[in-house]
Amino acid sequence: MAFDTPFGIFRLNRKTEVQIAKLKPAGLLRTPAAQRRFETQDMDLVGPLSVTSEGYQWIYIVEEVTSKWVEIFASESTSANACAQILIDEVILRYGTPRRAISYNGTQFVGAVMQQVSFCLRFDHKLLALYHP
Repeated sequence: MAFDTPFGIFRLNRKTEVQIAKLKPAGLLRTPAAQRRFETQDMDLVGPLSVTSEGYQWIYIVEEVTSKWVEIFASESTSANACAQILIDEVILRYGTPRRAISYNGTQFVGAVMQQVSFCLRFDHKLLALYHP
């Protein structure tokens, strides 16, 4: 007869002696604690959507990875200049420069404009693949 306890698996043999199975303790899941808000952010574009009366057709999304806080901005175009302008004016000036930015491999995130922004503001820009088989 065997039963499971927090200290291991106890087995009762014919002599009713208790034997403890040697189990390694379960590893602890350690979530890295953020030093400040918007330390790691995720950027994405959604669209094209129907054009609004103001001429906006795209949604630029910036998510703070640790707390899952989302900032959403309307955009007229998907150019690298427009995305960098929204990032600087609406996110970096409000919350500070991130340590790490994550985005997919879109041309507006891969291009020279975003590379220059990340180099000048000294944050690490990581790119993710859209599809991984």
